[in-house]
Amino acid sequence: WRQTATKDFKFAPKIPQSISHSRDLGRSTDYLTRFCGAINGLQENLGCSFMQLPPYFDVTRLPVLASFLKRWSNHLPLAIEIRHESWFENPEHLNALCALLQEHNTALVITDVAGRRDVLHARLTTNIAMIRFVGNGLHTTDYDRANAWCNRLQTWLQQGLQEVYFFPHQPDNLLAPEMVQYIVEQMQRLMGDHLKIKSPKLNNDTEGEQMSLW
Repeated sequence: WRQTATKDFKFAPKIPQSISHSRDLGRSTDYLTRFCGAINGLQENLGCSFMQLPPYFDVTRLPVLASFLKRWSNHLPLAIEIRHESWFENPEHLNALCALLQEHNTALVITDVAGRRDVLHARLTTNIAMIRFVGNGLHTTDYDRANAWCNRLQTWLQQGLQEVYFFPHQPDNLLAPEMVQYIVEQMQRLMGDHLKIKSPKLNNDTEGEQMSLW
């Protein structure tokens, strides 16, 4: 993968469920060591990895997460996504999580999805932001939300945010590249030369062939 990608392309490896969905987050196996060793091979093309915790991973398991973060390779950027409602029912719960993530220089994934506004917490625990944007088939509200995000990201970047990983999802993901292109164009309009970003080139004319990421 590293030899195929361009120098400015960054991979964001997702930690497999054999670790993220295990009872002890992989402590009883060598899966984490093997995973970190594998992604190290990406070298300069390695971006921020992320771990999506299962829906049942609640606040009572904060010590399990703390143990995991102690074992994580500190030189590898990491973001954590939480989904259980208990993290958001009490501000103290989210504060405790954010304090732990700050201690280990780990980002907290922000999720923008219809029906779950609690996961849209807008908390930054490092100088990296990772956002999962779940759209609705390029409905007009998708563009309204995208515009709001571009304005928010402009503010954060001006305040010192270093990197943004923005993942637009669509119901079947066939329309995701169009949303990516729209967001890139809006960010370039807002920040111009101050923004280091590569605009995607969409080519839908190659029938029967897989499109290239670069």
